[in-house]
Amino acid sequence: SPADTVSRVLFQPDNDISLDATETSSSSHQISSNSSATTTTLRKSVDNHNPNSILQKDKIIRRAITEVPKSGEVWCEKCRCHLNPLSTHQFDLRQAQRSLCFAIQFTPQYGDTFIECIRLEMISQVLLPRVLEILGIPLSRFLKENLQEDSESDIANLLEGNNNRFKNERVNASFDGTRDSCDLTNPVVTVHDDSRTPFERQIRRQKMIAIERMQYDFGDLVANFKSVSIAKLNRRCVNADPNYGSAWFHCRIQPYDIPSYIIKNAINILVHEMVDTQKIYSRALLHSVMRWISAKQSNHSSSVTATTNSSAVSSKDSTNASNDDDLLMDYSISMSQVGYIPAGVLSNPSSSSGTSSTLTSAPDEVSLLGTAIIPMVDVDEGNIFVITDFVTGVIEMNRAIFSSHLSEDMRRKSLFGSDQIIS
Repeated sequence: SPADTVSRVLFQPDNDISLDATETSSSSHQISSNSSATTTTLRKSVDNHNPNSILQKDKIIRRAITEVPKSGEVWCEKCRCHLNPLSTHQFDLRQAQRSLCFAIQFTPQYGDTFIECIRLEMISQVLLPRVLEILGIPLSRFLKENLQEDSESDIANLLEGNNNRFKNERVNASFDGTRDSCDLTNPVVTVHDDSRTPFERQIRRQKMIAIERMQYDFGDLVANFKSVSIAKLNRRCVNADPNYGSAWFHCRIQPYDIPSYIIKNAINILVHEMVDTQKIYSRALLHSVMRWISAKQSNHSSSVTATTNSSAVSSKDSTNASNDDDLLMDYSISMSQVGYIPAGVLSNPSSSSGTSSTLTSAPDEVSLLGTAIIPMVDVDEGNIFVITDFVTGVIEMNRAIFSSHLSEDMRRKSLFGSDQIIS
């Protein structure tokens, strides 16, 4: 079948040839869910060499969803697009959660969806509150407007008051060698009075710069990632009983492992990877949150202009708008100091300023100017990550699959796994 042919040629060393075969298969036959998903994954593998191919990948994803809107595999691939932290202009927790919700609904037996759910929960429950605390944005405000698409997700428990993992928690964070303390005590119900003094705003700008340069250290978060609440996810997984998926097979130790064991092993793998990449994800979160703030401000300005009676705008909205104005100004100043052009990314992610790959030298580092897609980044002196490392939620699997030295037998096992009891 076209889908099997596509999967067999998917990870050949010559990605361009494989891509041609994949797209020809999708064009010559009624596009299938497996063909669509592998086409998208293959296009991501080209990103490492040509960042502009992200536009072609987007086109393939849109076509796949149009052709097979009820394919969980395709929706899972769409989620992975929105969770790639080195593709800054696409990183979006709201879209990722929506895609995962559709993926579970349409194809619950696809195990990769649950692996991506774990990654989303770790980002949302551990890194997101810390980034929002730095920006002075109440967690409840962000969650209500962005992460309530899936009422069955564990992150929804934060607003319901059923999750106390943030209570009485203080997180040590540092940047540029200075130790700082971020108070995350019950951030869900805290009402932020973000009328900051000039000195406090200067500190916030310094932290933004540190996050953009991937120098901000939130401290040891191993225990935090391990304690992520996934009670609802576990229940959904057991009920769905997934039985296939490349990431699902990678996290399975024995062919007869039950879903709860696979989920537990997946958490152990993802915890260490999230700790190593927390600075990369924090940078992506910063820009994603600021895109949301910018959109909120645009909508607020339009509503104020259209409203003749000024009393129709609530004082709470006015306060939020004023604080958001200050935040956007601090963000613009901070990014201008590191060469990032926020206006191009915030207003039009596909503009030339949002996809430029110009480089400039800075003391002891290299900064990316106005870059929405970063092919490669060096974190912590030699800890190098490339954009293909985040094609799925499991970095070690991505690096194995994208290796040009992978044998045909190992490539087959990585793609399809094995259901044999005796290997």
